[in-house]
Amino acid sequence: MQRWRLRVWAGFLGVVPHGVLVVALCLLVGCTYQPANPEAREPAPRPTHLAPTFPIWSFRTEAGDDKNDHYRTEKFSFVTYDDVLGDFDTVEGEIYLPLPAADRSVPLVEVSPILAGALTGYLECRYFCRRMARRGFAGFFLYQEERLLQPHLDAVELERSLRSSTRATVKALHALVEHYPIDEDRLASFGISFGGIRNTLLAAAEPRLRANVICLAAGDLSYVISVSQEPGVRRYLAEREELTGSTQAEICADIEAHLESDPMTVAGCLDPNSLLLFFARFDDVVAPDASWRLHQALGQPAVWVVPAGHYGAVLIYPWAIDRSGEFLGEALSWPPRERSL
Repeated sequence: MQRWRLRVWAGFLGVVPHGVLVVALCLLVGCTYQPANPEAREPAPRPTHLAPTFPIWSFRTEAGDDKNDHYRTEKFSFVTYDDVLGDFDTVEGEIYLPLPAADRSVPLVEVSPILAGALTGYLECRYFCRRMARRGFAGFFLYQEERLLQPHLDAVELERSLRSSTRATVKALHALVEHYPIDEDRLASFGISFGGIRNTLLAAAEPRLRANVICLAAGDLSYVISVSQEPGVRRYLAEREELTGSTQAEICADIEAHLESDPMTVAGCLDPNSLLLFFARFDDVVAPDASWRLHQALGQPAVWVVPAGHYGAVLIYPWAIDRSGEFLGEALSWPPRERSL
C-alpha cells in the first residue's frame, strides 16, 4: 500500500507544476476553522416571494455525455410558467447519479454555477458532482445564460432574475425527487461565489434542504457590487453607467433600495447548524467584511477561512470538496424529519 501511494504521488508531482503544489500546500497549512457558535434566536419567517407558484410539465431526460465507472449523467428539461418574468420557460440541467445503481434512494446535492458558469462549461459543478458521486451522492445543476449581468438590467430586473432562478431551482428539486431514486429526507446544496449567494436564497426558500455549503459568498449585494473587482461586475457597472448616464454610486444605491432578494434579508430564517461556510481572507471579489456580516446574520455557522484571494482559492478546491463531503455526510445522517399529514 505504501509503495502504491508513493507511485501515485510521484505521478502527480510529474504532472502538476511544483510551484502550484507549493502554493496549494501553503494555502492548506494556513487554513483556519471556526466552529459554529450559534446564538439563541427565534428563526425569522421564510421568504414567500421566492417560493414557486406554478407547476411543471413535459419532464424529459436523455443520456448525458459525461460517463465514468462511478457515475452516469442525464440531461433533463421541463416546461413551466414563470410568473416572475410573465412567460413560459423551459428549464434545463444535468444530474449525476452514483454507480452502481443503488437498491435504495440516495442523497441529492443541488449545485449552483458561478457567475461565468456557462462560459466555463460548468466545470466547477461537474467536478463537484464527480467527486461527490464517489461518496454515493447524486448531484445536479441548472443551465444559465452566458452573461447574467447585462447592462440593461436595473435593480428591479436583477431582483426578478434572482427570484426566477430560485423558483426554477426549487421546481427542479421537486421534479428530480419524483423522477429519480432520491431520498427526499437527504437533500442539500452547494454553491461557490455567485452560486453561494443564490444558494443562500435557495436554502431560505426550500426548507427540505437539510445541509448547505456556501463558499466565497457575501451579503449586502449593493455594497459587494460597488467594491467588487470581478471583471464581469466592473464591466456591468461601466456599461450601465454609459447606457443610463447614472453614476456607479447611483446604480448601487438603486440596487440597495430595490433588491429584496439579498442574502442578508433571508439569513435569519436559516439554522446555522445546517450551514458550512468557506471564506477567502484576501477576497477582492465579494469583500471579506461583507462575508463576515453574512456570517453574523446567519447566526455564526461553522466556517473555514482560506489564506488566499477569490480565485487563488481554486488551488485547494479538491480539499474544500472533501471537507464539504464530510459535513454533508454527517448532516444528512440525522434521523429523518417527521412529515406533516
